[in-house]
Amino acid sequence: MGDTREKRFYSSAFYLILLFIIILHSFLLMFDFSNPSSFLAGDRASSRLNTINVFIHNVHDYDSFIYLLSQNGIIGDYFFHMIIYFLFGQYGVIIIQLLLAFVSYILLYKIAYTISQSQKTSCVTLFIYAILPTTMMTPHLLVSEALFNPLIVFAFYFLTIYFYSENMEFKVIIFSGLCMGVAIVIRPILMFFPIVVAIIIIFSRLFKRQVLKTVTVFLFTSFSLIFLWSTFNYLYFNKFTIGSSSHSMAYNLGGRIAKMEKRFEQFRKLPENEQSITFATFLFSVMADPIAYAKSLQSDYINFFGNSGINSFLTNYLKIVSGERGKDGSTLGLKSILDETGIWHTFTYLYRNYRQLFFINITSLIFFVGFYALILFGGFRFIRNVQPSVVWLYLTFLLYITVLSQIVLTVRTGHRSPIEPFMSILMGLSFLKFRSNA
Repeated sequence: MGDTREKRFYSSAFYLILLFIIILHSFLLMFDFSNPSSFLAGDRASSRLNTINVFIHNVHDYDSFIYLLSQNGIIGDYFFHMIIYFLFGQYGVIIIQLLLAFVSYILLYKIAYTISQSQKTSCVTLFIYAILPTTMMTPHLLVSEALFNPLIVFAFYFLTIYFYSENMEFKVIIFSGLCMGVAIVIRPILMFFPIVVAIIIIFSRLFKRQVLKTVTVFLFTSFSLIFLWSTFNYLYFNKFTIGSSSHSMAYNLGGRIAKMEKRFEQFRKLPENEQSITFATFLFSVMADPIAYAKSLQSDYINFFGNSGINSFLTNYLKIVSGERGKDGSTLGLKSILDETGIWHTFTYLYRNYRQLFFINITSLIFFVGFYALILFGGFRFIRNVQPSVVWLYLTFLLYITVLSQIVLTVRTGHRSPIEPFMSILMGLSFLKFRSNA
């Protein structure tokens, strides 16, 4: 990026938004100190803390450490949090997650600016992303998204620089691959995406020198950590695997098919080794009855796209509204109601039992309808005005996360959160007269 671009980069609105973010999260941090249990309000946060405490209190030697590694699935789900928690405690985890989030906000602004060359577009992007409920609460929770989402933004920042720059290609590819590699170990859902990126790089730089070297380095840095972990499992446990657990992909695939075949209650009673299935078995089952599988996804896609996250923010985190936990683990059990009775009965349930929350949900639903309308409008501008390689990079990621997130048994707003930064970019582009940076 040249000097003229840097001179026009910052604006007073940018600093005001950063100040707003700092003040917002300072108040939430004060809330965290007065309500320490809110730290565990996220998906599987309690079980993650239990795993961390098991390691902290039961690792006495190398053998006990190896044994515990064999019992707890993918290492990235708990290991990085465990190190931070052991060194700095609960509030150290929150503060480090806030620092990562803050850096990701700045880099998201820079991504939007690199694409649009507009301070206003970048500020709109940053502000919209900062006020999304999931964005506000995630850094304050013991959830994988608190580490995963910033790493995704870091990786895409370096990839965006790569596609717009001729001078820093190799270095930024290494940084991007490293960020993506750590993200894969934390949430293996990303495991296949580096291959997509490699294909985009090859086609975007087809006649450039060193393209194969660039792709090789990117794939090596992206897959090195997960390969080392799988090799470790093979050497010690005779299985070349990323690990299995009650939240692994193999378990979720088995549960998905059980849900499709309406035998989920029986599935839950099966021994753990009978619950997991391979991806090939999953695909054959889906192809055998694609209509039934599509029907089983209806409530999940409604929740994925239509749930703003305001319920989790108000009930699970802030605990402004209390209620009995549902089978899905949420405070009000709304996902279970949505699965069993549909969206109309879910809103009826809210109206009867939580009137204020009902009106809040109606308001957030209206906001999200407008949000998606602007995303579509911004998406058309994005496709027409931005480099094709960058368009393919971002749109394939949006599609990739949207499709693969449906593998998990209970789809939550946290599963949408990795694409929310890029949804915010598209919304930002919809507000302004676009100036091409292709």
